[in-house]
Amino acid sequence: MIMKNNIILLISFIMSCTLFSSCDEDTHGPEYKDGTLPGQLTVREMIPTPGGAVIKYDLPKELDILYVEAKFTLENGRKMQVRSSSYVDSLSLEGFGKAGEYPVELFTVDRSENRSEALTTSIETLTAPVDNIFTTVEISKTFGGFKLKWRNESKAPIALLLMALPDSAKDNQSLEIFETVYTQASEGEMSFRGFGPVSHEFAVQVRDRWDNLSEIHKETIVPLLEEELDKSKFRELKLPGDVLTERPWIPGASTMTALWDGDLWNRMVATHGDMPDDYYYTFDLGVNVQLSRLKFWQFFWGSDGSEYFYFDVQYQNFEVWGAKTLDTSGSFDNWTLLRKCEVVKPSGTPLAKGNFTNEDKEAAFAGHDFEFQLDIPEVRYIRIKVNNTFANINWSSCGEMSFFGQINE
Repeated sequence: MIMKNNIILLISFIMSCTLFSSCDEDTHGPEYKDGTLPGQLTVREMIPTPGGAVIKYDLPKELDILYVEAKFTLENGRKMQVRSSSYVDSLSLEGFGKAGEYPVELFTVDRSENRSEALTTSIETLTAPVDNIFTTVEISKTFGGFKLKWRNESKAPIALLLMALPDSAKDNQSLEIFETVYTQASEGEMSFRGFGPVSHEFAVQVRDRWDNLSEIHKETIVPLLEEELDKSKFRELKLPGDVLTERPWIPGASTMTALWDGDLWNRMVATHGDMPDDYYYTFDLGVNVQLSRLKFWQFFWGSDGSEYFYFDVQYQNFEVWGAKTLDTSGSFDNWTLLRKCEVVKPSGTPLAKGNFTNEDKEAAFAGHDFEFQLDIPEVRYIRIKVNNTFANINWSSCGEMSFFGQINE
């Protein structure tokens, strides 16, 4: 009997808790809803911005205003709605593709979800980011394609639509998008290759996140011929002052040919030198060439090859020097600095063994591209000067180097 009474009491307690919880849930939302519309806000100031405007206002005297809402329509027909808390006194509108005057409806909404009568006003916008960016776009010829430059001072998220006529284009055929570049950087410079040394029409158009489009920038150019140099013609040279390219555990066997053997797991090692001043080595490309770019790979190690990426004795900063006629003295007096190279970790995460993202790995597996300026001299002989490794260790290793350009035999 006692147990039965206890069970009844327990059931009663649970039911009471459930009832209390249900009642508590029912109280969510406005405790009291009235049917009175809130007053309209008062616009105090309109500030034009690129592709939009900032509206500053004063709220009506009601104490239960919850937020302010703006409704407007972009030129492309897209309906927009922007809200701002009652704790601030401004709304920021954006998304317009052209500078001009546009109508806007403003509402106040109270805690009973009553909406005020619309206050119809108009805003003036400045030139949109897509058009500002468009005016900075430059297209110029480079080896195997074209080089694109642009500036984006507002750092707006944009897409660059890259277009070209296919090689097999017929009369009156439209340009086709072959690549889309997404960026928010303040400026950019990229090269796009894979085109032969014949006349091509290239074009670029800027698009923003509201699908506003700039005009189309077109250029007709003839890309410079680019070929990958035949590595079977590369030869090791040994000049006074050059580092010893041997593994300490296998003395007498040079590792320099690992630079061009096509095997990223077989690394070139050089252990005797003093960075950044006295750590360099020399080799012969076998042909006279106007270099366009260098593709550089870090050495592979570990289960998938990535264990030592951006770490230890991997090159971080190095220089490429060139000469058309070989000076065997060992001096740099008759050599030209072709470019300084830095292997950059895309993620920017701290340098440590195995500390990299998938993006970092993909960049290393693909190889790091370093372009040469178009005005560098024709060369045949190369000197690589290593300034520092990722761990600032005073010896280094690397995986592979490939050279590209216009061969002049």
